[in-house]
Amino acid sequence: MKGHGHERTRFAQTFHIVLDRVLHVKYWVIGATVALFVAALAGMQFVQQQFFPSSDRPELLVDLTLPQGSSINATRKVVMILRKY
Repeated sequence: MKGHGHERTRFAQTFHIVLDRVLHVKYWVIGATVALFVAALAGMQFVQQQFFPSSDRPELLVDLTLPQGSSINATRKVVMILRKY
């Protein structure tokens, strides 16, 4: 591409070649992408689910932040309200 004021790099040339070829077979590329996505979804059943380890007791953690300088009594009041739920 002359006239733009700069030479294309090897990466840019390769990218444009690949892009031109892919655009000529765009429906095959779309089909392959969908097929790979379906295969990935099917393969998820073989992945172990260990993100959340199993627990033998029900537990909920709450991060409670009151304005700086709040008294311990104010904190107790808020905690007592939260415990009702």
